[in-house]
Amino acid sequence: MSTKATGTLTGYRRPSAFVTLVSDHHRLITATTAIVQVEAKPEMHGRLLSLQTVVLGDSALIGGPVLGWIADTVGGRAPIFLGAIVCLTAVAFGYYATRRYTHEASAEHEVLHWPL
Repeated sequence: MSTKATGTLTGYRRPSAFVTLVSDHHRLITATTAIVQVEAKPEMHGRLLSLQTVVLGDSALIGGPVLGWIADTVGGRAPIFLGAIVCLTAVAFGYYATRRYTHEASAEHEVLHWPL
């Protein structure tokens, strides 16, 4: 039996994962750009989109070597655990920010439509 077929099968799996990661990254950029354009004040669009570019671009530039160093120093599971902590922190922040924003918007709505 030839090992060439096994190598070919493995070769097809790697580009598939790469395409999925690139596709997810593009979805993230598209979604955050749409949110900025809909929710932000028009004079803030450029500032927020440039901040988005810096955060998304520089996080990979800085995060890759740092996570590599952590993996070499502590072990391979440490960066995954750190990623989980960062994700849970982002979820908590998003929940708090959304809750606060919704509460402020409902309070503002009540003030604007107060019967005279």
